[in-house]
Amino acid sequence: KAFLGGKRVKEFDALLHTERRAARQTHQGSLPNWTMVEHEGAAFAVNNHKLLLWSFSGYSQALLYDPIKSVKLLTPPSIIAILAKGYKPRWHESAKQWDAT
Repeated sequence: KAFLGGKRVKEFDALLHTERRAARQTHQGSLPNWTMVEHEGAAFAVNNHKLLLWSFSGYSQALLYDPIKSVKLLTPPSIIAILAKGYKPRWHESAKQWDAT
């Protein structure tokens, strides 16, 4: 309930669906940890000033975070707002090699 911010599941799902369909670019410096972005055609997770390369088998590489470089958002803005308020999902084991918190 806290994650949804008082919204009903159907309402929240409809909002996320709309947000996912809209392509959005932003600067890396404005993103909280756990945000997923597309960079050079690959998916990355933001983690403590690093971008962790994502795959179905886990995280395999870390790139330095460039706060002024533009990236495509994969995480919907409503979820980013929840992450910015302090919600902390669990990292996959493979991310721990880069000191994920």
